[in-house]
Amino acid sequence: MAIVLLVIAILLLIWLIFGGRLLSNRRDNAISAQLRALLQARDEGSVNEEEFLRRQSALHAALLAPKPTPNRKYLGLGAILMLVVAAGIYKWQNKPPEKFESQPIELNSAGPLDTHFGTASSEPKQTNIGGDLHVMVKRLADKMAKNPGDSEGWLLLARTYTEINQMKEASSAYAKAAALLPPNASLFADWANAYVMANNGKWDAEAKLIVKRALEADAKNVKALSLAGTEAFSRADYKTAITYWKRMLAASEAGSMDAKLAEENLHESEALLSGKKSTTAGVSPTGQSAAGVEGTVTLDAKLKAQAAPTDTVFIVARAPDGSNPPLAVKRLTVSDLPAHFELDDSSAMIPSRTLTKYSEVILIARISKSGQAAPAPGDIEAKPVTVKLGSRSVKLNLSSVR
Repeated sequence: MAIVLLVIAILLLIWLIFGGRLLSNRRDNAISAQLRALLQARDEGSVNEEEFLRRQSALHAALLAPKPTPNRKYLGLGAILMLVVAAGIYKWQNKPPEKFESQPIELNSAGPLDTHFGTASSEPKQTNIGGDLHVMVKRLADKMAKNPGDSEGWLLLARTYTEINQMKEASSAYAKAAALLPPNASLFADWANAYVMANNGKWDAEAKLIVKRALEADAKNVKALSLAGTEAFSRADYKTAITYWKRMLAASEAGSMDAKLAEENLHESEALLSGKKSTTAGVSPTGQSAAGVEGTVTLDAKLKAQAAPTDTVFIVARAPDGSNPPLAVKRLTVSDLPAHFELDDSSAMIPSRTLTKYSEVILIARISKSGQAAPAPGDIEAKPVTVKLGSRSVKLNLSSVR
């Protein structure tokens, strides 16, 4: 019986040491699967951008939460149990057989065993697991430095960098993910987008090669076709751009935002190819240059106490129908307020989806307490305003709490 108890004690210690790690690996695999499913749902259009960002942030927080580690208290209990059992065996081996049954081994000194390993109340509870997205991305970057062969980790890091508009870092992470994963059109398209935005919207041979690889992986990938058309358009090769816009339109779901964007780009390229002036790009209804919009953003005095100087301020321009993704985004902090802002095509989230494709846009300003792009309770918002492209005196006042 004592030997059986010793074996149980040893197995208990093994579980305490390695069980948390096994559960952690299972948790990471499950969360990675959920992230892939969420990304697929967004690509298929079954979730909107706001819901995608909210759910992705929650999954990021879960993935980056501290991993369960053996609790020292329970390791100590296991060690005591082993010592008691070992002492009993030693005592049994060194006593005459006739005296053994009259002197049973006492095991109560180790105390009752708690089956909730690693969750004792003596350990501080983890609060605010998600934290600021910048803190999360730092944790993930540190994790990847220790495990550079984790392809899914690099992909998650790239997407997280994209969320906080660190495009140079996002491009680098996409490159590492692409080197480890099988060819994937969506990955290459996202990489190309980050690469170009990190390069101030300029296309070079590397950017074109990434888009080429995307289309080799899937000739009907909508984002890759959009980027290919944008690249051709940027060097005034309207004939090639038209080819890509037509392919994009054919690959897009009828009536979708991608289809509408492809149609607008197609009409614009055809107009320029025929020598006619563009009716949408860079020209306001008055005929004046309309490269973007600018104005000032202020924080209402009555809400200043509710905003920390380091809180993030998002200024966002959306298409007239309010669809995602936004046309342009600018990021400030509360300490910058009041601030002058400018939004133009260089602020675009996607090179082919820009301000100058619209005659008017919706402007939104919001203070994010979490630093995340998705709106959340407690954020301070300005009333959305619709302005003509080229407006130079827009006023956004952050005056209401979400």
